[in-house]
Amino acid sequence: MHYRDRKMLTFGQKVGRLSLVLVLCGLSPARSAPTIYGGDVPHGSKLVQISVLFRHGDRNPKSIYRKSEFSDIKHWPEGWGELTLTGMKQHERFGQALKAMYGPKGYGLLPLEYNLKDYQVVSTDKDRSIMSAMANNAGLWHPPRGKGINDPDIQWTAVPVNVIADNKYDTIFGQYCPRAHELVTMYRDKRFQTIKDQNYELFAYAEEHSGYEVLTYPTRINWLYDTLGIEKLKKGKIPAWAEKLYPQPLQSFITEYYKEGTTTEELKRLTGGPLLKRVISTMTNITEGKEALKMYAYSAHGKNVYDVLAALGTPPKKQPGYTAAILFELFQHQDSYIVRVLYRPGPDQPAVPVAIPGCQSRQICSLKRFIEVTANVIPKDLIAECEGSSYE
Repeated sequence: MHYRDRKMLTFGQKVGRLSLVLVLCGLSPARSAPTIYGGDVPHGSKLVQISVLFRHGDRNPKSIYRKSEFSDIKHWPEGWGELTLTGMKQHERFGQALKAMYGPKGYGLLPLEYNLKDYQVVSTDKDRSIMSAMANNAGLWHPPRGKGINDPDIQWTAVPVNVIADNKYDTIFGQYCPRAHELVTMYRDKRFQTIKDQNYELFAYAEEHSGYEVLTYPTRINWLYDTLGIEKLKKGKIPAWAEKLYPQPLQSFITEYYKEGTTTEELKRLTGGPLLKRVISTMTNITEGKEALKMYAYSAHGKNVYDVLAALGTPPKKQPGYTAAILFELFQHQDSYIVRVLYRPGPDQPAVPVAIPGCQSRQICSLKRFIEVTANVIPKDLIAECEGSSYE
């Protein structure tokens, strides 16, 4: 982000040291502590909990097209689909931004030192999301402090990352759900067959030059888009034939790929619904005095971020970038509780308030109302709903 853009992120006030840190790290700064509210959050409100869902950082291609100049694994030493050093640095900076926003010099929600009673992070069972969570922790809880830590050689704080396997029912990310898989596959196969038929010459051209079997497997056109983008970013070039495809018209197919898990209310319950249910549960628990944990972090993927925003009724216009994040802030104002949702599209971009359809304000929603407007996309019994299928 350019220096001249900082003035857009200050809620009309002069950018201070905190604001500069947040701009550089991709969070939208608000007023100086202790009144860092902005938007429609009433003055005097107290932040009591934050939940953040984020996409992993920069990674290598998950799949390479056969005719690529960089098809040999030697060009991607970290491995296929693995987090890169750039991705680690992106998440370390994001963790630093979260610390600046929610730590002692920001809202004051988080303490300076890590404590398991204050913070918990959960990740999907992929190296890139696990490593992103670890890098984020490094930024959020650095430098190491606390009793017994007096070794100058220790420049990090060990923070546990809870990993949820993808081969069992997952009530946070909804990773394993036969019914959702069936519905998504039906939509994907039908929709991309239509897209291929409407763009047959383009698909034939892509297959001939790349070696991807996109005529047989039309959804692989998105693999090609992803890989070409990474090649251009990492290697500084793409083949001459690909200039006719990247970024457009291939980019136009990505939206179809991302929205496949959100095309019906049932799918929204099974994809974005589990995480929303978890967020609402932790919010409700803290208002009822059942727990005191101050921050939950969820390390996942672009589709998870998209699915949750779509379930909220605010799907992003573009695919979530690396480190894209949704932040759910819970404030207490007098005897009531207020929810504010922020969305950060990617690194070096501000997190801005999301207007939730059905809420009484453009930027905030009472917890009671937030629960009401999301009720139709919250699964009541995820396992039962996921098993409501003959899919094997």
